[in-house]
Amino acid sequence: MVEVTENLRHYNFVGTLDQHLVYCVSELNVRLLALFNPYGYPETTYPEYVYKFARLEGLLEIWRAYFDGLDEVPTGVRMMFHIQEYRAREKIDLLGA
Repeated sequence: MVEVTENLRHYNFVGTLDQHLVYCVSELNVRLLALFNPYGYPETTYPEYVYKFARLEGLLEIWRAYFDGLDEVPTGVRMMFHIQEYRAREKIDLLGA
């Protein structure tokens, strides 16, 4: 969580598109955490669970496609995007299981 907070500070919401996408995926990771209960299990009884899960999963795919289409992305930004994407995908896999 601390790393995500640092990412949200470093990668500006209104920066370049590549930085903006890192910001969005970092924020998405936090939003995915809200779909877990305090014990680390998916909170499937939450009334909006299915809708929010599908929406967040779709956003990740859209943002990945945008990011993959960018040219000349600095290596550090590219690495951070893929790290955050990987972590989001892990959470999505747990939530969808």
